[in-house]
Amino acid sequence: MKGYMEQGMIENSGRITNRLLNTLLHRQTDLDDIRLRTMTDMVEREGTAYCEYQVSHANQVLTGHGWNADTLLPLPGTIPNPRYGVDPGDTTGFHAQIADLIADVNSRRDADARIPSEAAAPYEAEQDSSRVVMVSFDGVSSKRQKDHRVPRKKNEGNPFTHDTNDGPADYSRAPDPRKRPKVETAVAHIEADGLKYVFAGRNMFETFRFVLAFLLESNLLVDRKLVFFTDGGKDIKACIERIFAFCPFTVVLDWFHLKKYCCELLSMALTGGKANRDMQYTVKRRLFHILWAGNVESAKLYLESLDKKWIKSETYLQELIKYLDRKSYCIACYVVRQKLGLRISSNKVEKANDMLVSSRQKGDSMSWSREGSWALANVTAMYLNHEDEAFHTVHKLAYQMYRNYGNVFDLKLTAHTRCTAITGMCLISS
Repeated sequence: MKGYMEQGMIENSGRITNRLLNTLLHRQTDLDDIRLRTMTDMVEREGTAYCEYQVSHANQVLTGHGWNADTLLPLPGTIPNPRYGVDPGDTTGFHAQIADLIADVNSRRDADARIPSEAAAPYEAEQDSSRVVMVSFDGVSSKRQKDHRVPRKKNEGNPFTHDTNDGPADYSRAPDPRKRPKVETAVAHIEADGLKYVFAGRNMFETFRFVLAFLLESNLLVDRKLVFFTDGGKDIKACIERIFAFCPFTVVLDWFHLKKYCCELLSMALTGGKANRDMQYTVKRRLFHILWAGNVESAKLYLESLDKKWIKSETYLQELIKYLDRKSYCIACYVVRQKLGLRISSNKVEKANDMLVSSRQKGDSMSWSREGSWALANVTAMYLNHEDEAFHTVHKLAYQMYRNYGNVFDLKLTAHTRCTAITGMCLISS
């Protein structure tokens, strides 16, 4: 019954799941029905136990490989395997192919929108997909519950107590006391050989702990190229550069987030109004045309050369130029990656965010405790990773990657069909 309860809580609200199970088990009186609080506590305990098991297991793996489980750095005297992050094979032919692509692209572009001849980003593309591990990180938040559910008078003040846990998933920045606090969850998506695995941590550092232990234990760092896909967050950058400094890696800024941030700043920097709509469209189109080739320097020069009569706020324009300068390390040559059929997006972790947190916890009028939000996200991850049966029976995780996510209840089923299916399973299990 625990499995049906957890899956019901993943898909529906607690009250709906409570009524459904009590109806199926014919517990309709006040004496023998299952209380909603009991169900909530059971699911929360299971999700917390799943998360704590991952923490304990990750610490054991890291210690066994000569890593400090607290700092996630190699212990003094530990020499990491020299084959970590190595991408073997002759790259001469592959680089020649990339050079031909660059020449073909540049032949059809203006001088300022061409791929620079000295650029290294195009040659960082993955040659063999079977020797690549793609890792995506992102944070997702849901509304946090009030500290005390008591009536308050008008203009009494903010009913929330803020602390460091209300900030981003890495606790790097203090929360804004004027805004409603959030429950932050850090999500990671790992993909290799067409197989995948997801993690949900209580902060970004904890999620990096899970990922590092998983990669070490699964030998996914040996003779593999490590590629990170991010939205450009400072916390993710800091963790990657510190924790994975022992092996070479490539960081790719998600194209969608790059365009989105540029559009937001350009909208505030350029003169508005219907009369300037064509001008705004032309500027954005030209900027993205240059950035598509990964030519950050030309993009900065283009922004600096804009006609002053088009500029409404020089501050936002300079902020955009500084943003491009900061993110130049991870702005890839997107046109080459697209022509090679390689990823340019972190959409895999965005979808994982939706399945683990957003689809269930971001509904209207919903708010969550930290423990409840993190526990439900981990319970969902347990089912997506096909770990539910092993964890329920022997309280262990297999850490095996699969091509497809595990199924919860089919969202397309009607309530009647779903009840019939669950009733049948309950009768069979009994």
